[in-house]
Amino acid sequence: MATFSLSLYRISLNRSNSPDELMTLDCIDNGLNIADIINRMLTVWHTSLYNSINYSFGVGGLSDSAPRVSRIKQSPSGGFVHYRTGGYISGIIESGAYGTEQSIVDQKSGAESYRKMKDDAALVPFYFCFYFPRNSRFGYLLLERIGTDGIFTMLSDAIRCEVHKYISGRYTLKILPYMLDCVFDRNVSSLMDPSKIFLRGVRSDVFKAGFPLANRTGDGYIETDVVLSMRGMKSVIALDILRDLIARRRKRQRLEVGGVECADVAFQVKIGGRKRTVSIARLENLGTNLDVTHEVTISEDGYPTYESLHREANRLISEIKDETGE
Repeated sequence: MATFSLSLYRISLNRSNSPDELMTLDCIDNGLNIADIINRMLTVWHTSLYNSINYSFGVGGLSDSAPRVSRIKQSPSGGFVHYRTGGYISGIIESGAYGTEQSIVDQKSGAESYRKMKDDAALVPFYFCFYFPRNSRFGYLLLERIGTDGIFTMLSDAIRCEVHKYISGRYTLKILPYMLDCVFDRNVSSLMDPSKIFLRGVRSDVFKAGFPLANRTGDGYIETDVVLSMRGMKSVIALDILRDLIARRRKRQRLEVGGVECADVAFQVKIGGRKRTVSIARLENLGTNLDVTHEVTISEDGYPTYESLHREANRLISEIKDETGE
C-alpha cells in the first residue's frame, strides 16, 4: 500500500555573506515579491514542460538527480490545478523521470501492454502549497511525498534558478526542512519504543570501571556505545529527553543524558512494526514530515485528491501560525 505524507520546509532570503540579515520576502528591492516570482514560474508550467536536466543546479554545479520533466496538472474541465490567493499558492505538479527503457505489463495477465522508451516520462501528481505571511522574513512550503518519492529537489532547484534571475548575487535563497512541534509530538508518540538509549562518544573518565582500555580512543572517548535501559520509563519522560537533546543540538551544545555527555545519541524506535536505531539528527526530522495516508481521499487514479491534501495542508499551516504567531 502506498503511503502519502506532507513534508514541511521554510523559505528565507539573506544578504550574501551575511546569513543573519534576513529580508522581508514580499518587499525586496523596490517591491519585489518572492511569491509573485514563484507564481509566475508555475503559470509558465501550465503550457510548457519544465526539464530539470537543463536547469537543475545543486551544490557545486548540475544536480546529480535523475532528469525529470514537470508541469501543472490540468483538470478534466480544462482548467489547471494551480491556485493563488494572497500569500497562498497551491496546486498539483505532475512530475516524472526519464532516461530509461522499461516494460509495462498487465498485472493480471503479465503480458506486456506497453514499452516505456528512454524519452518517455510517467508523470505522477504531487501536491504543493506555499504560504507567505505578510511582512515576514519567512515563507513555508508543504510538499506531498508518495512513499519515498517527491519533488523537493526538482522544485527547490527550479525556484532558486528563477529567483536568482531577479536578485542576482546580492542575496541567497534558502529552502530548508522545518520542524513543527505538533508533527514531532505526533510522530514520536506513534514511533517511540522507549527501551534503550545509545550514547556515543562518551568521555572515558565518566565511568570508573566497566570499559576496557581497548575501547578508549586517544582523545579520551569511548568507541563503543553506552546502552542505557529505559524499560518502565513513561513515554512523556522519553519525549522530554528528546526535546532537551534537540534543543541542545540546535544551540550546538554538547549532548547530555542523565548528566553524561556524549557526541551523539540514538534511540530505539519502531517504524512499520520493526525496531530500528535512529540518531538524534534523524529524530529531529520526525518533526518535518507528517503521514496523512489515512486522512486523505483517494481518487480513481489511485492518488489523493487535491481537496483532501489541501485540507490537511491548511491544518498544518494553522499550526505554523500558532507556533510562529504569523
